[in-house]
Amino acid sequence: MILFFTDFGWLGPYIGQMHTAVVGYANTIPIVDLMHDAPAQDPKAAAYLLAALAPAMPAECVCVGVVDPGVGTDRDAIVLRTGNRFFVGPDNGLFSLTARHSDAVRWYRIVWRPETLSASFHGRDLFAPIAARIAARTTPGQEARCPASASWMDGLVTEISGPAVSPEWADDIDEVIYIDSFGNCILGRRAMTVDQHASIHVPGETLGAARTFGDAPEGSAFWYANSMGMVEIAVNKGNAAERFGLKIGTPVQVH
Repeated sequence: MILFFTDFGWLGPYIGQMHTAVVGYANTIPIVDLMHDAPAQDPKAAAYLLAALAPAMPAECVCVGVVDPGVGTDRDAIVLRTGNRFFVGPDNGLFSLTARHSDAVRWYRIVWRPETLSASFHGRDLFAPIAARIAARTTPGQEARCPASASWMDGLVTEISGPAVSPEWADDIDEVIYIDSFGNCILGRRAMTVDQHASIHVPGETLGAARTFGDAPEGSAFWYANSMGMVEIAVNKGNAAERFGLKIGTPVQVH
């Protein structure tokens, strides 16, 4: 299975081209669009979000991560392997938190290049084909250019000790990393690191915890441990981002 995690947005021609690139190499591999509204051009915020999503990814999956403001520059292209999961994308810190919270971590540099490589769309031309070849490594019935009997590493990647870009980002950060369509704001903090009686200070208000939306009075704001195990700020039947002026990167205080 191949999963796509990008900041491309759900509209436009980009997602379809990524799918097409995969099918050209492995036409029987399931494709899942995990997320295409990751924090735009923000590898740091996206790294916390991806790390929260990674534990639920199926075994043997390949996740293509593209939040890549440095596309076309001299930034490297890499593969992260965590046990039996793979992550393919730019060497810009996007996979750093996922690696830190995983076991059996191995890193690879992508050495393969297609005949034509766009300066602005490595997701289609480089990352998707590599992901397809990895995903098809033990799958019978693939085309001759991606034989099941060949090692997926041959001519594609070389193992390295670690990525060139390894940011010293904290394990948890008290700032907004994602805002959903309801205006709920996910923080870069794992809920297991916060006491259930803790308060979160946002502009103009101090929020207590609730188990879920229905446990809070209508119109009231609260924080809760969301389904991904992250701290999230919400308003029952309201929009927390608008109410408190929160944006991606806005800091809050957890006490």
